[in-house]
Order: sequence, then C-alpha cells, then structure tokens
Amino acid sequence: MKKTNFFVVLFCLIHCVVSAQTAVIENIGGKEKNYEYKIFEIKSIKNSKITPQQLKTLNQKIKTDIFSAMDMDGKETSVAQMSLKQIIDYFVNHAKKEVKEKGYLMGLTNIDYEIILNDKGILSFINKNEFIAAHPTTNMEYFCFDLKTGKKIESNQKQEDIFSSPKQKQVFMQGLKTKIEARGKEKMKELDAETTPELSERIKSISLENVTFMITPKGIDYIYSYDLPHVMQAIEPEITYSFSWQELDKFVKKDGVLAPFYKK
Repeated sequence: MKKTNFFVVLFCLIHCVVSAQTAVIENIGGKEKNYEYKIFEIKSIKNSKITPQQLKTLNQKIKTDIFSAMDMDGKETSVAQMSLKQIIDYFVNHAKKEVKEKGYLMGLTNIDYEIILNDKGILSFINKNEFIAAHPTTNMEYFCFDLKTGKKIESNQKQEDIFSSPKQKQVFMQGLKTKIEARGKEKMKELDAETTPELSERIKSISLENVTFMITPKGIDYIYSYDLPHVMQAIEPEITYSFSWQELDKFVKKDGVLAPFYKK
C-alpha cells in the first residue's frame, strides 16, 4: 500500500512539472556606453495549446504597452509595425548620436525588465524605464499575462479572472484601501509638520483606480503609489501590499487563471 501511494505521488509530481505552462523567452538588447536597453520576446510556450496567432498577439500586446507612449521622434504610430530589435536599435542609435553631439544623454537612458513569475500558466514581469530630465526618474510598469490564452490580465477592470464575485472584490478592495490609509497615517507620524500636509491630502483622495498588481509565486502584490512630487518621493510610504494565497483564499476564483495555485 505504501509503495502504491509513493508511485501515485511521484506520478502526480512529474505530471505537474511537465504540464506547467512556461514561456520560453529571448532577450533583445543593446548598449551604448552606460546606457542599456533590454526587453524580451516570447518564442514559445511550453505545454500550452496557444496558437501561433495568439502568441503573435501576446508579443504585440507586450510591445505596444511598453513602447507606444514613448517619445520616438514621431514614431509612436509605427511601433506596431516595428520589430523589438528595430525599437531597441532606435534607442541605442539615438543614445550614440546624443553622446557624440552633446557628451551626455537626456530622456530615456535605460530599459530593463524583471520576470517575477513564469510558471503555472502565468507570466508576470516588471518593466523598468529610467529617464534623465530635471531629475533622474525610474518608471515601473507591472504586467500579468495568461499563457494559456495569451490575454493580458488587466489591473483596473472588473478583474473577473481574479475574484470569485463582484461582492468579494468589493470586500477585498475596501480592506486594501484601509491598509493603504493606515500605512500612510503611520508614515505621517514619522514626519515633521512641514511635510505631512501634502501626504495627508493624498491619503484623503486615495483612488483604487490607480492600483496595479502582480501575480507572484507566493500570492498577489498590489501596488499603490501616492504620486508625490519628485522632491517628496523619499517620504512616500512603501507602495507594495502583499497577500499570500492563504489570505486570498476566500476572495479569489479558484477555477480560472489562479486554479494551479490552489490545486492540492
């Protein structure tokens, strides 16, 4: 009996490993002196029935979400027609030209990414863009994709893929807002009287429409920024609110994209 159980468990473990959907990615990058531009393209998805067209649409979505709003000398409308290599080459050549003519580069100086999760049919990653203008600035964008369908899991919509019902979403989001407010008020206690009014006003006008999220191996991280002026960003409370799969258990839908995280 013990031997049978051992092989059943072993089969389940092997099956789970083999059947997990993961993206095979290719790094695409270029560098000019200290300025580096790096992004990736999904070449295939293991153990997925995704069609070539769905994969193409997925890569196109990632590309346009990241680059379509960037200043490319009027090339915004052509991003959809450009390959990732052409886009990266554009930024590298632009940096080379600026450094040669001015000795330095203003504007977009670095593009990078960090894969947070590439397993169980989910691809989550952070896109990091660094700019130099009046002040150095780093913009972080958060992305989650369903590798079974190639669709983006949206942050600010109904999140039907995440929550089991509108009611459960409402309850969870109210709890999240309470956490954001509490962390902001706790931060205010550490500050002097001159810096608290600005943060106080932001706390009074918290809008969950500005919340984004990341699906991680341990749960879901919600990200909320107070969008403080650059000179005050050092006093901003920690922007990440992490919830474990256990904490999310009663709120989320377990037969959708999150199902693999709840299978026994």
